[in-house]
Amino acid sequence: MSTTDFLCGFLAGATLGIAGTMLFAPASGKETRQRIRDTAARGTQAVRERGATLKQQASDVLDGGSQLIDRAKQQVTDAVEAGKQAFAEARVPKTATANP
Repeated sequence: MSTTDFLCGFLAGATLGIAGTMLFAPASGKETRQRIRDTAARGTQAVRERGATLKQQASDVLDGGSQLIDRAKQQVTDAVEAGKQAFAEARVPKTATANP
């Protein structure tokens, strides 16, 4: 189970538990409705904050992946160029040294 799944389940359970407690608590209808609105607002804000955090984490992972891909592409390009150079050097005939 991932942290995100756990956190979402925890927030949903907490919200339902608080809402249920408020519905059965001895308070006037007006007070209960205000408590529910307040709880819903806090839950909404918590979800927004967590969403922003997850968005930033995903962006960081993507940036890191892009950098890794760029480095790998550069290494492949360098290796291909080195291979081309080695092939070109191997094709040039070597001059034989004369034995006296």
